[in-house]
Amino acid sequence: MLTRARRSLRVLWLIAAIGLLAAVALLPFVGSDRLSNLLSTAQGTGFLRLNVWRSAWTMGLGHPLLGVGPDNFLYAYRSHYIMPQAWMEPNLNHPHTWLLDWWTRLGVPGMALGLCFWLAVVYGAIVRIGARVAVAQWPALYVGVAAASLAGIAHGLLDISYALPDLMAVWALFAVLASLESPQSLPPA
Repeated sequence: MLTRARRSLRVLWLIAAIGLLAAVALLPFVGSDRLSNLLSTAQGTGFLRLNVWRSAWTMGLGHPLLGVGPDNFLYAYRSHYIMPQAWMEPNLNHPHTWLLDWWTRLGVPGMALGLCFWLAVVYGAIVRIGARVAVAQWPALYVGVAAASLAGIAHGLLDISYALPDLMAVWALFAVLASLESPQSLPPA
């Protein structure tokens, strides 16, 4: 199938070249402590993340229905829920994963609402990718919204995904873009 279109092969070669360049660029860092401790659960960032997640889990169990409130993770974490193993980082303002972040801040209803919001954005973008619209380039916008939304959630598995003002503005923009039917839906300039 790919051999039918030379253009498809060029794109694959370009992606392979970029991947090879990225691998070569990372070679000097292969032996570094940061990279070797990245997946370690006994020390470094992996160890700290696991303990923060355990602390956040305990916090979520302590406040399951309403959470501790928006922007109150830091105060509840360092005052009551920090595990002794995580003493090195008492000033974290989020649990470094989106699901625990939504649960600890907003409780189970807020977590469900956040999941529904994200699914609505991705679903809206995917539905509009398949829809035929007047401008041929318009589906590319929806592909970008869906891909960026998935990338945000993937990044949010290990760090913050939405709770900062600039990231929330991006999520709100995704929601607006995913809800547009066509370029004619945009307000007049």
